[in-house]
Amino acid sequence: MFPTQVDDDATTGVVNFQNAYRAVLLETMHYGVVELNERTGVRIKALPGGASFKLDLSSGTVPEPGNRRTFPGVAAAELAWQVLGTRDATFIMQHAPKVWGKFLDVGAGDKA
Repeated sequence: MFPTQVDDDATTGVVNFQNAYRAVLLETMHYGVVELNERTGVRIKALPGGASFKLDLSSGTVPEPGNRRTFPGVAAAELAWQVLGTRDATFIMQHAPKVWGKFLDVGAGDKA
């Protein structure tokens, strides 16, 4: 990593997600190279060679940028639902009702 390297646990190399994510954002802002995506025409700023860090996922949650944590089973269900390519909410309501029930009217044939 670049000068803002974060190493919360030097013995294992495992870092706190928020600290690591912030460090990558700062590195990108200060040391990133502007590139043009030829397909979309959008300019982005990227780190040469990329960036990576290790996370401890033993708590059963997957950290995300922002203030939300997602459980792996819910994340997998959401990904599978997207891959299925359907707007029918039956599948997601079977696998993640606590999360998606807040956004959908419960009933047959709901669309997301």
